[in-house]
Amino acid sequence: MALGLWLRLYKKHPVRGVACLSSVRIVSTVQWYCRPWGTEESRPIRGPKEIEAWRAFATDDGLNLPANWTRLENKSNEDNRKKFVYRRSWETSTPARYHYKHESDPTTEFWYPIRLCEGLQALPSRHLETLINCRTQRTWLCLANRASTYSPLYRLRDAEGAWIGILQLHNWPESDYSSSSHRLACELVEISRGYAYEGKATLGMDEWYHSDRPKLPEGEKYEFVNVLWVEWDEGIAYRKAIGRVMKSAWDAQELEWIDLVLG
Repeated sequence: MALGLWLRLYKKHPVRGVACLSSVRIVSTVQWYCRPWGTEESRPIRGPKEIEAWRAFATDDGLNLPANWTRLENKSNEDNRKKFVYRRSWETSTPARYHYKHESDPTTEFWYPIRLCEGLQALPSRHLETLINCRTQRTWLCLANRASTYSPLYRLRDAEGAWIGILQLHNWPESDYSSSSHRLACELVEISRGYAYEGKATLGMDEWYHSDRPKLPEGEKYEFVNVLWVEWDEGIAYRKAIGRVMKSAWDAQELEWIDLVLG
């Protein structure tokens, strides 16, 4: 069947899944490319842009549907509310008006159409290249004291010492960076942006309840930049950590455009 197990991520879940709702949204800001070692020829990775195009159906019911998809109006009666969790728009706090079905599986409901594979011949080609690259911005920020006793999570601070974000290291460092008498400068590159709503549920944002993070009035949009801490070796950047920086703080830094090549 065309609908594989991975498609379940996009399905409307029963009420028991309500605790997993999150106001976090990620916005693509760079165009990624891939290429083999030893060549400058790159080809675009179109997946993130394609997903954004599919998700537009969730909020724009004027778009023309792809073949074999059907748009159905959500009923607002009590029985429907008991069966399904509405996909809420955090900007308006109103339920989605429509859901979608594909003719290959009329029992499965989606919040928006998604790309389907029609047999093995139509499977997306694998990216066998080992390098990815993009045009993005970078800056240097300071790695400060640890933010968790259970994981290698560290606070990020600006030149004045103000909290501006967090970094999650891939492994425990051999020495505790926060014990250094001098703050460690980290080269950070932007990979995407995002936002969440103050007072709403979030998933995967370790800094959400930290006292250091400046809080906004409930319901206001908290914007951030997703970053990588990278180190370079012979023109190739290698990831040391992943994290988030407040958008207002990131935009206030001296940002430099670079051609990033990740190995």
